[in-house]
Amino acid sequence: MTGSNAITVCENVCRDFNFLSHIPSGVLASVLASATALYIGLRVYPRQKEEDRKLQIRLERRTDLKKFVVELGRFKSTIDRLRPNSADTYIQTLADLTTRWDALEDALLALTVSSNTEVLEAGYACQETHRQVYELLQRHLERGIQSGFQNNLWQTIRDNEAFDQKVVSAQTEFINIARQQEYGLSAVSLAPARKMRKAEEK
Repeated sequence: MTGSNAITVCENVCRDFNFLSHIPSGVLASVLASATALYIGLRVYPRQKEEDRKLQIRLERRTDLKKFVVELGRFKSTIDRLRPNSADTYIQTLADLTTRWDALEDALLALTVSSNTEVLEAGYACQETHRQVYELLQRHLERGIQSGFQNNLWQTIRDNEAFDQKVVSAQTEFINIARQQEYGLSAVSLAPARKMRKAEEK
């Protein structure tokens, strides 16, 4: 742009907005401030409120997701610690397992409110595996209570039913789907952690 063109543009702008020169500066400042506030109120604030709402939903969803994962871990830890060696501990073992199952059901219920379809379907599938294991152990424990303590009954159950592997596989599948869907992270394996825990118990 040449110097003469620049001067012409400036002259045109000044001519177009010449009426502003008749408005007192204080009034003009008030008008500009009001217009800015109006723009923020009508455009910026609603957009920010919507972003805040989405952020809150995402935080709640991740909180519910973490709660469910924690309860999965507690359920598995309860199974790992099950070592009934008398009629009394059979009863306590059954009570502990029922407590953990109830907590797991509550956590899944919270997950139904916030999670997306794929994560929720994975949660139901994982829950179903845990339900099968819970009912299996419940039957064995009730049978043990009714028939009296047998020294090798518990280890026989663990060896024959392989419910440890079922639980770990179900949890691994769910956690990996949740990691990918919610955080965009790659898959992990829970097997090493389980092996380390068993090695520590020996």
